[in-house]
Amino acid sequence: MKKIFNSIATFVSVVKAVLMPYNKGGNKQILVFLLFLFISTMFWFLQSLNDKGNINVSLPLEYVNIPNDVIFAKEPPTSINVQLRDKGLNLINYSFGRVSPITIDLSAFKGKNGRVVIHREDLIPIVSEGLKSSTELITLYSDSITLLYANKKGVSKPVKLNSHIAISYNSIKNDSILITPSLVTVYADSSILSNINEIETEFLSLKDISDTTVVKLKLKEIYGVKIEPDEVEIMVPVEELISKRIKLPIGHINFPENISVLTFPANADIEVMIPISQFPKTDKYKFQLNVDFRHYKNDNKKLPLELTKIPDYVERISIIPDSVEYILERKAVSTIVTDSLEN
Repeated sequence: MKKIFNSIATFVSVVKAVLMPYNKGGNKQILVFLLFLFISTMFWFLQSLNDKGNINVSLPLEYVNIPNDVIFAKEPPTSINVQLRDKGLNLINYSFGRVSPITIDLSAFKGKNGRVVIHREDLIPIVSEGLKSSTELITLYSDSITLLYANKKGVSKPVKLNSHIAISYNSIKNDSILITPSLVTVYADSSILSNINEIETEFLSLKDISDTTVVKLKLKEIYGVKIEPDEVEIMVPVEELISKRIKLPIGHINFPENISVLTFPANADIEVMIPISQFPKTDKYKFQLNVDFRHYKNDNKKLPLELTKIPDYVERISIIPDSVEYILERKAVSTIVTDSLEN
């Protein structure tokens, strides 16, 4: 086969060398020379096609008589590497794949523990039979072919996401990560299936994402197992955060019944980071800002402000100011009694 390609390469290089002076102003003698060179090269090429040579090729494989109740747990080999000897013309057909597949009849082989092994001594006559009558099999580069199979009745298993996902500072994951499909069908020998609780995805790494992200992700292969489908869609719901400033009245908690409190100022601002979708729904009624008597000490001039009611979608909060001056007043006994009767 090398002879053929060497002949073609030699002819091309010679033609280039001869055409060079002709392009600069050659004469008719050069044309005559080229004609005879072409004819002689063609004869040389045709003679090479009749010579025998060796070639390394990959032959296609086809599997027939597959039992109706089994499925391949892993896609079987689709080709086999060999070295062949034949005339040049036949070798060209092999090199360009213009040959029928080598047929492997699976009814001739018995499986055990979810696998069928076709050994070298069995492969040689199968491959030889699939070749042209004039072709000689010189070398078979495979020691064996192993086929993994499973019962066609599959079992559903949940998909587990294997990932590291980092959301950007000014965004939030606003819902659970969605895996589609969340269940896949697993085919394998019963001894293997009993040890499989879930199917993991390949590792997914997402950094600094600021918007909803959808990716296709392959599932991890398991030896002797067929998984359908073999990939899933992962959706990471992410939403941008936006700042909102709200003025709140300052309330009080845990104060004794006989003590009232006045704060200066009576209101304070909060600045929160919230998802854009929540901006119009977020108002002062979703928050409660208080001073707590438990923080009171005789020498304290100020009481800290704390939020005692906050929506769960709020990410970051600033209270402005974070503490206030106050005055405590002791209620009159008659006021307390009146309040109790009214209640």
